[in-house]
Amino acid sequence: MRKRLGMTLIEVLTVVAVMSILAVAVGRTYQVAIGYEMRARKDRSADREMRAFEDRLRVLFEHAYLSSNATDTGTYFTTTPTSTPGSSTGNNNQNGNSGDSVVFTAVGLRPPGSVLNPTEQDDFEILNDRFGPQGGIDEVQLSLTPVGQPAGSDTGLYIREQRPADADSSQGGTERLMMANVSQIQFEFFDGQQWQPAWDTVASGTRRLPAAVRVTYSLTGVDQQRIVVVRLPYSDVTPANPVTQST
Repeated sequence: MRKRLGMTLIEVLTVVAVMSILAVAVGRTYQVAIGYEMRARKDRSADREMRAFEDRLRVLFEHAYLSSNATDTGTYFTTTPTSTPGSSTGNNNQNGNSGDSVVFTAVGLRPPGSVLNPTEQDDFEILNDRFGPQGGIDEVQLSLTPVGQPAGSDTGLYIREQRPADADSSQGGTERLMMANVSQIQFEFFDGQQWQPAWDTVASGTRRLPAAVRVTYSLTGVDQQRIVVVRLPYSDVTPANPVTQST
């Protein structure tokens, strides 16, 4: 019997088909791996941005300050009640009126990097005109609505800073977008016994900082809410020494 050499056409086609299937599988696996890496990289970047935002919130509130002088109108801690439907999140307190904007005075905050490291074109007069005197008590406002613009014209959380504070909590200083994809936010304040939806050291007559601030916020495209709780070091409010406010 004669021995057969080589491969038949059917065997060649079978090998080609198997190789094609393997090539498609490897290519698909590569695409999935690349897609996963891109999504993971994007998620890591978003997570870093969110944590930096929360760290900034902590720093701001940890420097909140009120003068011990009862007649001093240059330091304050007050909130603006929610004015538009759906602009607050989380569990509201008994009066159902939560603050989505907070204004307070602070001490010890670091000046902006542009002031610490100006360009060659930015001399003292330009920096002073742009940022104001970099010293004294700082006024900080956090709000979903920029000052001087109609509600709903822009989205995100804005921060307004004025140094030194000028006793006018409604305007002044410089304003910038702090976090663009914040869609909802709510500030709550611990009075030593329970969380309050608003705080006002100007109208209430009680010049004391809350013991802590709880920030509940939502990001665009993210279903789960985030909660940040910050203890205020300059507050004297405790469970044994609570404060009563009319909110």
